[in-house]
Amino acid sequence: LFAGSVLSALGCAQELNGTVTGRVTHKGKPVANAIVMFLPQSGVGAGGATRDDGTYELTSKAMGDGARIGACKVAVLAADPLNRPLAIPAKYTDPERSGLTADVQKGSNVFDFDIPEK
Repeated sequence: LFAGSVLSALGCAQELNGTVTGRVTHKGKPVANAIVMFLPQSGVGAGGATRDDGTYELTSKAMGDGARIGACKVAVLAADPLNRPLAIPAKYTDPERSGLTADVQKGSNVFDFDIPEK
């Protein structure tokens, strides 16, 4: 009975998220070593680091579990190990000002972001 309850609870939690992958570019070039953050209207946010090719996968509580279903504001934060700023406009680090959004659906989602010059 206990095992069934735990599995049921895990199933419900997973239904609140959709898996999210994508790619971040700036003026068409991959953005490496950045953190992509999805902030939902309610609940836990999700984040993931970009690889050398600009691709990312979001995690909210467990590796690769995605982001909360629904509308999210998006930010891209510098995460360069040498602490050099990324050559992207600062407004994209603020989810309230970035203008980047995503509507996460149940199942698999792909959100690519090309950050313009300004």
